[in-house]
Amino acid sequence: TQRTWGVEKARESYRLCVDLLRKLHELPTNELSARSSALPFNVFETCDRYLDRCKAASVTLPSNTESLFEAMHRWRDLLCARPPPEGCGHVVCHNCPTGRHILLRPAHNIKEQPRLMFIDFTFASLGDRYFDLGQFSRLNRLSNEEDVLLLKMYFSRFDDRQMVHLQLMKSVGDLYEALQLLSLCTIQEMCCGVLPCPRCGSY
Repeated sequence: TQRTWGVEKARESYRLCVDLLRKLHELPTNELSARSSALPFNVFETCDRYLDRCKAASVTLPSNTESLFEAMHRWRDLLCARPPPEGCGHVVCHNCPTGRHILLRPAHNIKEQPRLMFIDFTFASLGDRYFDLGQFSRLNRLSNEEDVLLLKMYFSRFDDRQMVHLQLMKSVGDLYEALQLLSLCTIQEMCCGVLPCPRCGSY
């Protein structure tokens, strides 16, 4: 029987998940890059669009929204100003690699090993692998110490630039998810259970 891992299992065995992410990021991008509809995902531009959508729909926003966006734009400018760490090119990203989207496929015979695979590619796109790694860390609640190991396992090396990039992507990921929810439905609709969560499908 195939089953998803869940967040706790992903945390316990995230070393296996790192290999899964790396394999996804190593997929060829030529065909996707040639399609006009497959423009690389930019989380900063997306957050700006979500904010505009919320304002246009008169969605009630937290009082600190403007200061959060000022901080986000500083993070963006910081990433642009710093020399990029290893692996900053666009790759195929899942963008929501929570343990609920990792499926365990059991072995069919004694010669096979159980395999992991991603499911639910709703938000998949070309993008920054650090955002995908940051989403994996954030959604599966990895600690800072586990983030260091995550980067070491993924890149086979570690430096401070990688950690800064990862932590900034985790921070903007929180803002991205909140704005995504607010822009897709009003607070009243979410509280009444009219619309499901666009990320996990639950009410």
